[in-house]
Formats: sequence, structure tokens, C-alpha cells
Amino acid sequence: MNKHMDLISEMMDYCVEHQNFSYCELLNYADNNRADWAMVLANKKSRTVIRSFLESARFDCKKQGIKQPTLHESIKKIRHE
Repeated sequence: MNKHMDLISEMMDYCVEHQNFSYCELLNYADNNRADWAMVLANKKSRTVIRSFLESARFDCKKQGIKQPTLHESIKKIRHE
């Protein structure tokens, strides 16, 4: 794998480990903690891959009855409200 794909894989692992399938929260985390991830997310093709992954993961959680935060809840979490 190349470095770019390794970083995408790290992001996916992070999302699964933290049960966080919000693009908004991932982007915020990357901006504040992982500049390398933020650079990957700035790339349209990479962004499409990770957003598709997150959408699929949310769908799987929904099928299993696992509640995911709403956009409003994600924003509140990011702002530490």
C-alpha cells in the first residue's frame, strides 16, 4: 500500500475503534490532531472513499440497531457543549 492508502486505513480503523462514523467529527479530529489525515481528507478522491466508508458503516449500525449521533449531536460534541 502507498502512504495515502495507509492513512485512509488508519482513519477507518480509528472510526471503528471509537464507533464514530461522523465525517464532521473525523474532520474536526484530523484538523486538531492529525495534520496528515487532514491533508488526505482535502483530496476529493480520498474524501469520497472515507465518506462512502462512513455512510456504509452508519447503515450497518442502523441495521444492527446501534444508534449513531445526529449531526446536531456531533457538532455539540465537537464544541464540547
